[in-house]
Amino acid sequence: MAEARLPAGKTLTTFDFKSVPMLSKAQVMALASGDVWLKTGPTAIGLALVENGWRVLFALVHDYTWRGVS
Repeated sequence: MAEARLPAGKTLTTFDFKSVPMLSKAQVMALASGDVWLKTGPTAIGLALVENGWRVLFALVHDYTWRGVS
């Protein structure tokens, strides 16, 4: 967790899914618990974001050196 530098307290268990009714809690939890989508999902999601005008940076973890962590 320290290496990830994620902000504390923001978890799926504390997320108010009722505040975003079009978001399926079941689908989000399935994505968060499995690794199948990691093999294909990030690339597809990144491409969709680019197609919608967002800037995206794709990097493979093993090719990237994090501030003293490799």
